[in-house]
Amino acid sequence: MMTLFVGFLLVSTLLCALVTGFVFTYAVVVMPGFAKLDDRAFFHAFQVTDGVIQNNQPLFMLAWVGSIVSIVATMVLGFIELHGTERWTIIAIGVVYLMGVQGITILVKFGILFGPFLDFVGD
Repeated sequence: MMTLFVGFLLVSTLLCALVTGFVFTYAVVVMPGFAKLDDRAFFHAFQVTDGVIQNNQPLFMLAWVGSIVSIVATMVLGFIELHGTERWTIIAIGVVYLMGVQGITILVKFGILFGPFLDFVGD
């Protein structure tokens, strides 16, 4: 019988894999393509792409926000249902994902790293 924890673990795995695939594709295909543009065109292309995301594209938002919610739920359920090394492994993996993917994205997007620069360049 599948427990709630196992269900959330499966959903988290799927959504995090989708987000990882998106980040990987963006890094190895989109950004190198953008790099071939002049500076003004690069920033325009980046802003247009970011605009699609900022307009809450439903499938993107489902995968991106869903991965956050499912990871947090998996961590909570893992803390409740698991013991010992398994418990701390799930929590450590969740923290690494949340900080390494979502945390960096939030720092960049909300201007702590590059946000203000990206919003004004090219205008």
